[in-house]
Amino acid sequence: QLVRYRLNPATRKLVSTQVLSEGSATVDFPVLHPEYVGKPYQYVYVGASASPTKTMPLQGIAKIDVCTGKTLQKWLPEEHQFLSEVAFCKKEGSVAEDDGYLVGYLMNGRDQKTEVVVFDTANVAKGPISQAPLRDFIPHPLHGTFMPGFTPLLTDDVKANFADTNC
Repeated sequence: QLVRYRLNPATRKLVSTQVLSEGSATVDFPVLHPEYVGKPYQYVYVGASASPTKTMPLQGIAKIDVCTGKTLQKWLPEEHQFLSEVAFCKKEGSVAEDDGYLVGYLMNGRDQKTEVVVFDTANVAKGPISQAPLRDFIPHPLHGTFMPGFTPLLTDDVKANFADTNC
């Protein structure tokens, strides 16, 4: 479950708890706009299971309003598909909290295919706004991150490690 704990730093006591993940029995990998980390925020995006009552693997994504505790939107793929943890990528120049993209991998267990998918944070229930198939099947991944403007440089020794592979 996604639970918000409120603490009083002066007294070091728990003030309240609030369950924020109604509508999905299993949620994980919460992510929010990077400029709101450590500040007041309203929206969090979580990996979500299909069942509202049974513990199940994460398959889709939900947008939760942490002020009301309500799931605003939820997207689930077909039953043989599983969405990875997503990374939040803000739109350049935008400061609106739900104005960005969520990027992740969608694994198709039936067809053994994987694709990169992109969601609009304002309307995750619509589903991916972009899908790009990958050449190789990637099993259900767990973690990912996005760093604006960062492109890793491959050194000669790293390139040599991949010289005899299909990567």
